[in-house]
Amino acid sequence: MRIALVGCGRMGERHIRALESWSLVGVCDGSVDALLRMQNNFDIDEKMLFKNYQEMIHQTTPDC
Repeated sequence: MRIALVGCGRMGERHIRALESWSLVGVCDGSVDALLRMQNNFDIDEKMLFKNYQEMIHQTTPDC
C-alpha cells in the first residue's frame, strides 16, 4: 500500500516507524526544518518531501 504522511512531529515519526513494511510515497509538513529532520532520520528521498499536501497527493497518488 502506498502511504503519504502529513505532519513530521512526534506522531509522524511514530507512524513512519509503524509503517516501515509499507511503501512511503510522500511526507508533508509546513516546516522545512521538520521535513529535513525527517529526511535525515529516515533516509527519505528529497523528491518525497512536500510543503503542500495537495501537491503531494497529486504527485504521489497514495492509496491512503
